[in-house]
Amino acid sequence: MQSKNLLPVAIKIGSLMLEFGAEIYRVEESIYRICKAYGATSTEIFAIPSAIIVTINMEDEDFYTLSKHIFSKETDLDKVDKLNDLSRYICNNTPDLTTVNEMIKIILTRKTYNKLSNTIAYAVAPATFCLFFGGNLKDAAYSMICGIVVKMFYDNLTRLQANTIFINIICSSIGSLFAVLFVKFGLADHYDKIIIGTIMLLVPGLILTTSMRDFMMGDLIAGVLGLIEALLIATGIAIGVALVLTLFGITG
Repeated sequence: MQSKNLLPVAIKIGSLMLEFGAEIYRVEESIYRICKAYGATSTEIFAIPSAIIVTINMEDEDFYTLSKHIFSKETDLDKVDKLNDLSRYICNNTPDLTTVNEMIKIILTRKTYNKLSNTIAYAVAPATFCLFFGGNLKDAAYSMICGIVVKMFYDNLTRLQANTIFINIICSSIGSLFAVLFVKFGLADHYDKIIIGTIMLLVPGLILTTSMRDFMMGDLIAGVLGLIEALLIATGIAIGVALVLTLFGITG
């Protein structure tokens, strides 16, 4: 097995895990074990949320280094689970790399939830949080509309590969705007409860959780970067809401 054939496959699996929301230590461990399974005598890995750099050495070969920049991210823990299973399968069976690439393609084309299911989830979640934080049934009903609108904007902006902070500013602004307008026109009663329910869709809970797990595993750089990303996203959400409230002269 040559380094130039093995490393692109190993780093592809690791980068996909990272893109779909895996922790840094899980990504590094998966790449390390894959390379070791195919005979790498030395494997050095440096990973942060936006990049992976791997150097391996095979017997009777020179050191070989490959890097991968992570441009986009999405949360899909099902794919993380399947890629994690694939890495374990590779370690136990060391299949041909062509077979591994085919298995990766199958995972990437794996269907999880369809568009209708996602839309329903984006409608139900804000309504549930709205009721939890003190809103009434009327508020919950209109928070469902806000959630669906936010999903439309979020999906389109993500498709355009817009900056994450910019996406959250726009989506929180749109959700807040609809909430305030619903109350202004007498359709709902509490804009604040609707806004809270809607922006819960944007709260970076997974990023924050992952950064804490990276901290606990000793990946301090990755943990700090994840924490900063979560704080910046939260700031973007706050800015979006504040812009709308300021526009309508709402101060409290």
